Amino acid sequence: MVTFVCCLLSTIPLSYYNGMAIASLSAQTSMAAGAVLNATFGSIIELILYVVTINQGLEEVVRAALTGSLLGALLLIPGMSMVLGGIKYKEQRFSPAVAGVSSVLLVISIVGAFTPTIYYRLYGNYVLDCSNCTITNGAYHCTQCQQEERDLDNDPIYTGKARTLMFICAAILPLAYIVGLVFTLKTHTHILYAKPDDKHHAEEEEEEEQGGHGEAVWSKWQSLAVLVVCTCMFALISEKLVEGIQDVT
Repeated sequence: MVTFVCCLLSTIPLSYYNGMAIASLSAQTSMAAGAVLNATFGSIIELILYVVTINQGLEEVVRAALTGSLLGALLLIPGMSMVLGGIKYKEQRFSPAVAGVSSVLLVISIVGAFTPTIYYRLYGNYVLDCSNCTITNGAYHCTQCQQEERDLDNDPIYTGKARTLMFICAAILPLAYIVGLVFTLKTHTHILYAKPDDKHHAEEEEEEEQGGHGEAVWSKWQSLAVLVVCTCMFALISEKLVEGIQDVT
């Protein structure tokens, strides 16, 4: 328990310096490069933890963590931003075009993630296990029945079809992510980030030239070094953290 708490607390400064390194790199690059850096390395600590947890066989922990992360990103953070922004500003604006693109990518992600599971739930090989059964006029009457999955490796529906569908969806999702990045940051920036007037246009151009993320705390090489060190340290800590999860549960 003590090891788990210490490992958990040690991730706080690592996450802080990891975020500072990403922010410094983003401030010294263009808006597109900064967005890619934030999207790619912003959750690298979570990704490392998920990989280590899966290798330890704790799939349920990963599912719960992903669910909490998605709910936090979709509901908690936007909700807090709206509430705290409303305290200071009477009127807040957002881009419907950007929100529409994000919603489409979210729907694609949900469809790609759940399609293999739904397919196997509909057509997979299940066994009906019943107990407390009686025979009346040649018919079975059971009070307790439950549907159980057979071994996936011995199920032809899974090995021949569902697994292939899973690989196809796993290949499509990163492709859709890349297409979304190109669409939002390269080909249709004039639509998604339209300037409302000359004043705002000048302010946003100046912000984009500076990277759009404030002042850089470290240089590019210092930021890269901090990012690599934080990532390596968390990879070492994650092993003990997962072992602590097993002890706690």
